[in-house]
Amino acid sequence: MEVIVVVAPHGPRVAVAHLKGRLDLMSAQNVRARLTETVAAGQDRLVVDLAEVPFSDSSGLGALISVLKAARQAW
Repeated sequence: MEVIVVVAPHGPRVAVAHLKGRLDLMSAQNVRARLTETVAAGQDRLVVDLAEVPFSDSSGLGALISVLKAARQAW
């Protein structure tokens, strides 16, 4: 199952990313790309809502850490 990523602006430079589905090897690259695009678009304060993510493996966690690094560099 592909993870669904919905990004909602929440003020200047701030966005909330709602994820739904499994964050694993199959979906991590898509999540990383989508959230990195959000940071590159100027929303470098990113809140990631994982309330609807029932499972994450190390690939998913790695994707989130990669986005964190990108946000820190953009700030």
